Amino acid sequence: MVMHVELQATCSALGYLEGNKYIKEPDCLETVKELIRFLRREDDTCDIRRQLGDAQILQKDLVPLVKQYHNDKPIFDAVIS
Repeated sequence: MVMHVELQATCSALGYLEGNKYIKEPDCLETVKELIRFLRREDDTCDIRRQLGDAQILQKDLVPLVKQYHNDKPIFDAVIS
C-alpha cells in the first residue's frame, strides 16, 4: 500500500529516533494535531488508519514521542487524545 503523500509528509514532520532518544521536530505538536484531523476525516474504508499501521507510526513515532516527552503536557495530551 502506498502512503498518501500529504500523510507521509505529516508523519515525517513528527520527529526521528536518534539512538535510543526520540527527537521531536519544532512543529511536532501541530503535526500531531494534523494526524488527528486526518483520522477524523477518514471514511469507512479506514484507509488512513491502515496506512499509519503499515508505516508503524504508533510504534516508531508516537510511543517513543510520549515516552521521551511525557512531561511535555501539550504533546502528551495531543497524542493521548
